[in-house]
Amino acid sequence: MTAINGKCSARRPLKGRLECGGGLHPRDPRHGGDKDYRPFRGAMSRDRRREIISAYFKTLDRMKTSIGVESDLPFPKEIIRVAILRELAENSGSDSKGLEIGYVQLEAFISLAEYRVLEDFMSASRLAQDLVETADPTTIMISAGIMRNAEGDRAVRIQEKISERMHERLVQIQEITGE
Repeated sequence: MTAINGKCSARRPLKGRLECGGGLHPRDPRHGGDKDYRPFRGAMSRDRRREIISAYFKTLDRMKTSIGVESDLPFPKEIIRVAILRELAENSGSDSKGLEIGYVQLEAFISLAEYRVLEDFMSASRLAQDLVETADPTTIMISAGIMRNAEGDRAVRIQEKISERMHERLVQIQEITGE
């Protein structure tokens, strides 16, 4: 979630008392939201941290593919990141591997627009492959046209961006844990 021109770019109500980095949160009364809203200021109790992590892992469990839509997350990415990092810092025990994996996997949650590009490309690829399997020259030409219109280059760039961010998070975890 980012701030654009001093306003939060969130398009959905968020659970909890959280603040958009640099801008107004959608629940902030100055943004037309909840009059009882109090922004997250960095203090996070162990119970709150575990609530955030638990909700995130439930979201991971419900995922049907390896990529998810950021708006499906129960909290903004940055809040989940902070909760996981603080939990790792406080409790580097047997559960840490799962937290580390969850921390890296958080980068697989992307914007709806990016998700649609990947989804459309995968659908077009499956359709084109099915058409090619008929070995009919006409359907092979149709499948080539489908693939030209499928935004393959953009889909590849999105996948590369996800992979790069996941690698960055893995390096960050390795620096923290000393592994």
